[in-house]
Amino acid sequence: MLRELSLATIREARRRITPYVLRTPVLYQRPRGDCELLLKAESLQSTGAFKLRGAFNLMLTLPKSCAGVVAHSSGNHAQAVARAARVLRMRAVIVMP
Repeated sequence: MLRELSLATIREARRRITPYVLRTPVLYQRPRGDCELLLKAESLQSTGAFKLRGAFNLMLTLPKSCAGVVAHSSGNHAQAVARAARVLRMRAVIVMP
């Protein structure tokens, strides 16, 4: 299922996940005069991490006949898969180490 990463595939993923994830802001900080930090505030997502984007992107490409998903994680990935499954009304089993 691997595809070549291109601007077109990124735009396709963005279109697919837009109804389900927040468009998080980029925060600008200048701690010193010669240094500028750009911070992507993905902690504002419902699960607190960017992994929600990947979970939705993949799960939205699964065939309708898919019985569900299984994820192995004890952190952000597990939360993202569980959240996406609930929103998409899919079954999910989370295996925690």
